Amino acid sequence: MKRYLSRVFSTILIIVLIGSLVGCGEKTPPRAPDLLDEVSRRTFNYFWDFTHPETGLVLDKYIDQTVASIAATGFGLAALPVGVEKGWITR
Repeated sequence: MKRYLSRVFSTILIIVLIGSLVGCGEKTPPRAPDLLDEVSRRTFNYFWDFTHPETGLVLDKYIDQTVASIAATGFGLAALPVGVEKGWITR
């Protein structure tokens, strides 16, 4: 029984080692710029679309559209230069 468990453990160890060596090959880099552009655009759209037209405060939550705060407004203000630099809005 002990010898059987030793063989099973050795086999599993060899499989894991071979798998890790094979998995370390060169791969194409992930498309991070595309993902970051999409996240940036969606984030900007949230702050642009959910700003109160009279007060300029940004909504805290998408679902509850009655709560706004200075913190969310600060993030919205930080999103404006990003939108200008990316060409989504004009100065």
